[in-house]
Amino acid sequence: MPGVRERRAHDGPRGLVIRFAPRAARVYRRIAGKRITVGCDTVAPSGGGFVTTGGVSMELRAPKRRGTIRTLNAGPADYCAIRVRARGSDPLVVMAPVTDAGRTYVDELATVGLMYSASTVTGAENNDDRVLTIDEVVARGRDLVIALEGPDATPPAGYLTGAGGATR
Repeated sequence: MPGVRERRAHDGPRGLVIRFAPRAARVYRRIAGKRITVGCDTVAPSGGGFVTTGGVSMELRAPKRRGTIRTLNAGPADYCAIRVRARGSDPLVVMAPVTDAGRTYVDELATVGLMYSASTVTGAENNDDRVLTIDEVVARGRDLVIALEGPDATPPAGYLTGAGGATR
């Protein structure tokens, strides 16, 4: 997430420090003053991708003013995720990589999310025998899916290619 950085603390208690820069102010407003869960995990290569191999989580109240969240995680971590504590679910707010492996894992997770979104938009999860038209897929995509001019067309920057279209 642009504007969210993580590093090891060099002053005071050992642990990770998650910093929300000014360009991440909108994201921080979602957690300001609220109970949050910060989970930090390690990852390992597995079958051409990455899997989580362990980690720790802690609950705390985020400061009301944007800035720094200090964790007490002194162990290894490749990325950390922040969730808002809510009844029934803990929605993910942000994931911040610490290492190159963590950055790759977070990027792969985002790519999988895009692919899942594309299958949801196309109706692939409904086990429906009817194939949607390109216009129906674009309409369901809500600006996340666009039609390409042909099978060899190049999508605009920020879109991934798929069968007959592209997704953001």
